[in-house]
Amino acid sequence: MAEFGPLWARKFVSDYAFVFACVFYTGFVHIPGYLKSANLEKVPITKSFHPNVDRNWIVDFWNLPLKWVFVSLPFGFLLTLLFESQTFT
Repeated sequence: MAEFGPLWARKFVSDYAFVFACVFYTGFVHIPGYLKSANLEKVPITKSFHPNVDRNWIVDFWNLPLKWVFVSLPFGFLLTLLFESQTFT
């Protein structure tokens, strides 16, 4: 397989590809001309650090039926194994 460009350029692109994509697509809606006249949907922005719907941030788990606590325990355990697997090995 042929290499594409020098090693330093490939490492730079691989390190910053996510940043490049975020910056590009953030500014994508501001490109003038034909794209400016396109009907692009935008995410509605509300006050900072407030939920979009009228409800609390915290789930009041003390009002949940006991059945749902036991239903969620195996899923929580599996997620703990998934994200803490590097610590265990």
